[in-house]
Amino acid sequence: MKTQGVLKEDEMIYFLNNRKIKELSPNLYTMLQTLYGVLDPEWTVYCENAADLTKPDFVVTVNGKSRYVSMKSNNTELVHSEQISAFIPFLRSLGVSNDTLKTLLLYFYGDGTLNGTGQRRLPCEALATWLGPKLEACNEELNNDYLLSKIIDRFIFQGVNENAHPAEAIYVGDVHYGTIVTAKQIWKRFSRNDCRWRNYRNLHVGPFFLKPGARYADKPIKSVERRNTLHVQWPDLREDIEYIAKRFDSYTPMRHRTYEE
Repeated sequence: MKTQGVLKEDEMIYFLNNRKIKELSPNLYTMLQTLYGVLDPEWTVYCENAADLTKPDFVVTVNGKSRYVSMKSNNTELVHSEQISAFIPFLRSLGVSNDTLKTLLLYFYGDGTLNGTGQRRLPCEALATWLGPKLEACNEELNNDYLLSKIIDRFIFQGVNENAHPAEAIYVGDVHYGTIVTAKQIWKRFSRNDCRWRNYRNLHVGPFFLKPGARYADKPIKSVERRNTLHVQWPDLREDIEYIAKRFDSYTPMRHRTYEE
């Protein structure tokens, strides 16, 4: 059975595929303006599922140019997941220090060990207090400009497969209403120094919270797989995307820019 999110993706593809620009709803027309700039009403839009790719959910093609879009249609905050055993080597390849890697694992497992073999697991609030300065130092290193860009690219654009085509834009909503921002717009937001996430106490990279799929704090472990899976959450996803769309708009009142601009 398809999830609600997949059904909404299918609906989006249905209302975009093999239709002329002039036949689109105002919402979908605005979405394509952000992706392509000036549109000819007679152009035909083609859209297909991107199931074989990691991050894009559908590919839309107009006038011979394809754009790869990641669609977030539910209220979930989850934007990425992978095994912690894969994420740690990725960080190590970027030059992340052993101290930061150890602190990350202590926070992730929450049981005083680096491999999840401890008997008692603490909730994240208690872990933030327990780790204190170590967690602050961990967050400071993970959020330097170089690592921030590399890690966020993995979370929302590229995914774990370096050979797959990355997402070029994020659309939050459904076929009737939504907000789309391009990767370029998002990077403008992440490159600024006035971002509120710099004061977060919990383990984070930019606005993304890093935690296990299931922490089982003071509870028996029911799923080892979930416990070893890194979940990346974007708590303010909708609000941040709407802010980015308004603050770093992709068009001017007089003329829509092209995507390349």
